[in-house]
Amino acid sequence: MAYLIDVLGSVIVSSFVILMLVGFNVQMSTFSYDMFSSTLTQGNAVVTGQILEYDLYKIGYRASGQKISFADSTKIIYSTDLENNGSLDSVCYYIGTIENLSNTSNPIDRPLYRSQNGQSPIQIAAVSRLEHTTYFTYLDSAGVKIPSPNTVDLRKKIRTIKVGMRLQAAEAVEGIYQGVDWERTIRPKNLMN
Repeated sequence: MAYLIDVLGSVIVSSFVILMLVGFNVQMSTFSYDMFSSTLTQGNAVVTGQILEYDLYKIGYRASGQKISFADSTKIIYSTDLENNGSLDSVCYYIGTIENLSNTSNPIDRPLYRSQNGQSPIQIAAVSRLEHTTYFTYLDSAGVKIPSPNTVDLRKKIRTIKVGMRLQAAEAVEGIYQGVDWERTIRPKNLMN
């Protein structure tokens, strides 16, 4: 009888140990996926930021006359000589709609597209808007916001472009989309004159 109680006690204790190990394993798996998702999102933010900064700093390079042909909170079209070959390029960045985005389940993500010289747009990233700003904000030489630069005269006043967006994980971890906020103030040298 004592032998049976010892066996029953060891089964109960080993069951608790196994349950603790399974719980620990599940918790570590969730933590690992969370870290992977966060690292991937941060990497995407860095690459997206590098592309935007590289292109936007070149606005108006070797362009005369109208350097920015369209500017609003979700789209910018400008002229520049990207390849430094004496030929002007037209570059367009714009935010698409959720219907065009298939690689994320995040309901607030929108695709960020880049198009050059009228070619088919390429999706750079899936982004969402920061709560305190729009995707693209335009400032004049005094740092005053130009609310809707939809005329040639207002676009000529643009000296600074603020870009703000949030990049989030494509899938939620425990109901939360890991995110990175990316915001830059870009002052293209060729808009200063």
